[in-house]
This record gives sequence, C-alpha cells and structure tokens, in this order.
Amino acid sequence: MKISLFGEPFSPQQQRKIKDVVSLALGAKAGSSGEICLIFIRENKIRQINKKYLGINQSTDVIAFPY
Repeated sequence: MKISLFGEPFSPQQQRKIKDVVSLALGAKAGSSGEICLIFIRENKIRQINKKYLGINQSTDVIAFPY
C-alpha cells in the first residue's frame, strides 16, 4: 500500500519511521492495493478544515474522509 506524507518537513529517517509504524498498524492490509495519505498540520489549520467540511468549530486530532 502506498503511504504518502504531507505537511511538516520530515527527515528521511523520520519519514521511514512514520511509514513503518503505519505499515505495522495496517498488518496484513499493508501489502494490499490502495493509498494512505497523512497530512501533518497545525491546530489552527485543522480547526479550519473541521469547520469547513464537518461544521465543527474546534480542533481535533484526526479527520478521516472516505472516498
């Protein structure tokens, strides 16, 4: 599965660690087709996105969008 990282600048070592953790969490699904995109943003930006798309004017740790 393709794992893409966006947002905060990460060193290659940090990128590898994040992708390893995501693959571990996926377990057997890690080898399947598909894509996971992780976007790391600041609290004020997540609040804006949460308000715009979900109508909730507060920050959150995670927002997931189906496709």
